[in-house]
Amino acid sequence: MKTALSRVSTAKDATEALQIIAEITNKSNGLVSVTDCCGIITAAIDRGNTDLALSVFYAMRSSFDQGVTEIERWKWSRPDVTVYNSLVQGLAAALKVSDALKMIDYICRVGVSPSEEEVPFGKVVRCPTCMIAVAVAQPQYGIQIASCAKCRYQYELVSGGYHQYRLRSNQEILLPNAAWIFLLGKGG
Repeated sequence: MKTALSRVSTAKDATEALQIIAEITNKSNGLVSVTDCCGIITAAIDRGNTDLALSVFYAMRSSFDQGVTEIERWKWSRPDVTVYNSLVQGLAAALKVSDALKMIDYICRVGVSPSEEEVPFGKVVRCPTCMIAVAVAQPQYGIQIASCAKCRYQYELVSGGYHQYRLRSNQEILLPNAAWIFLLGKGG
């Protein structure tokens, strides 16, 4: 499989990559799995062929399922979160920072769908007193104010990254780490 992947990663664009896949498999049609697409993108970036990686990504974005059950030629799967992640990290590691930032901008505008029906939008935060949803928070928001309509408490939602450590004096400190969201209560 590694020799096939290294051969595909030398293609100049997504169309040529599909031709190589057809030659390797001796099949005239099929669907390239998301895992294989991710492997091709990663191998292409590792080889310094970022043009192929971007071409495969854009071909994946344009290959939305049209409801056809029989595939008459080779096609790319739709991209998922792992594809976006591999592409952004790979482009940044290859010092193609402007391409990585364009990709992040594209993801923010279009949205990333982990499955075909689901679009992630943040975390629903509920009032700890009456359990009514008070806001939808996303890690990039930082601090926002939310009020509970039922109990009239006002909360500051703080999002970002932290890791919780307990000191010997039983005090807790928060240090930056992973995505988080919590409520700081204020009187109502």
